[in-house]
Amino acid sequence: IIDDEEMLAESLMMFLSEKNYKVECAFSGEEGIGKFIKFCPHLVFLDVKLPDIEGLEVLKKMKHMKNDAHIVVITAYHEMDIAIKAMQLGAFDYLIKPLDTGEIDRIVEKAFSYINFTPSIRMEEFTKYDFDDLKIVGKSKSIKEILKMIGIVSQKKVNVFIEGETGTGKELIAKAIHFYSPFKEEPFVAINCACIVSTLFESELFGYEKGAFTGALRTNKGKLEIVGKGTLFLDEVGELSYDMQAKLLRVLEERKFERVGGLQKIAFEARVIAATNRDIEKLIKEGKFREDLFYRLSVVRIKVPPLRERMEDLPLLTKYLLGKLAKETGKFVRGIEDEAIKILSKYDWPGNVRELQNVLLEALLRTQGSIILKEDVQQVMEEKIYYYYNFNSKKELTLEGNKEKEKEKILEALNRTNWHRGKAAALLGVSRPTLRKKMRELGISK
Repeated sequence: IIDDEEMLAESLMMFLSEKNYKVECAFSGEEGIGKFIKFCPHLVFLDVKLPDIEGLEVLKKMKHMKNDAHIVVITAYHEMDIAIKAMQLGAFDYLIKPLDTGEIDRIVEKAFSYINFTPSIRMEEFTKYDFDDLKIVGKSKSIKEILKMIGIVSQKKVNVFIEGETGTGKELIAKAIHFYSPFKEEPFVAINCACIVSTLFESELFGYEKGAFTGALRTNKGKLEIVGKGTLFLDEVGELSYDMQAKLLRVLEERKFERVGGLQKIAFEARVIAATNRDIEKLIKEGKFREDLFYRLSVVRIKVPPLRERMEDLPLLTKYLLGKLAKETGKFVRGIEDEAIKILSKYDWPGNVRELQNVLLEALLRTQGSIILKEDVQQVMEEKIYYYYNFNSKKELTLEGNKEKEKEKILEALNRTNWHRGKAAALLGVSRPTLRKKMRELGISK
């Protein structure tokens, strides 16, 4: 155990000693490295904040020694970048303070089950990236697993498929994978597949040569070319037409493409991260999404839970988002009342983190003082969100069925929400771009 907090180290030592493990403690990085060399432990608990050497430097040195020890990093909940970097450097797992005995038991059991079977994984050091504006906040098991996965896959140029409801932060995860990769200086290019008309998608993706079609007055690079060796993020990939799916599959198989109207083969060297809020297995069964394309896109699959399934993260998320919003708006705020958080915790957040952020922004702008009170949140919830409770008792609205039924459902959602497209989209369970696209297709306008 390497931790400069003597009480924490001794408590952890006592906990593990009672389970018949031989335990040594060190209270600095240098002392820890010395004992690591002397005792050759099977398992190390390493705090990232040490008085003499950064914990990650200690981790790096240990991973270069001839010892297959599993190293568990101890960090604070807000240190997302440290947790990810630790996984990249070869950490076995990480623990968040305050330590949970159940988590310690789980990690110890898992570590000792691997000893003598699996060699330690060694990853190259990665340059620190200022990721404050893209922080993934949470201490729930699901968020911890996602952070671990980001740390692992960011170093491997494999395609990733992210699934989750609207507003859960799929693009945030895609950006994290990109910005923690060795190719972070290359472009991150996002395409919302639901926003681009099918006929224009090809020229948007592949680019076009001068004279390729009417209006093509000059050669134009497409997203596949612009992205270089970076990351191509295909948001709402489930909305792609079957024809475009086939063309995308060909690019992924051949790793080459041509501009529209061109003959020259251009190399495609980027990683592809795709995301959807749809049930992809259902789309495949219905013949709306190619199974072979899905397998190409989903070398690694990440499922992002809705906020209602990780409500233990809501207090941390709330405090983090308020700090971020205060910075953006220039409005000083010292915190939020516990009773206000209790009100937020009673709601199931169909719009997920995005909806929570919108509610907090309005509460922040309404409050007259430096603390957001229960009354501030209550007012926003009553005015802006209460309609969800009314709709829950009515028939469910989903965009499935023939064109007439789809049109009916969209109009019903728009009328219920006084033609607020964001609220109507949330009610229908689709994103705003998808709703706009459907409205165009069905000729719906106010």
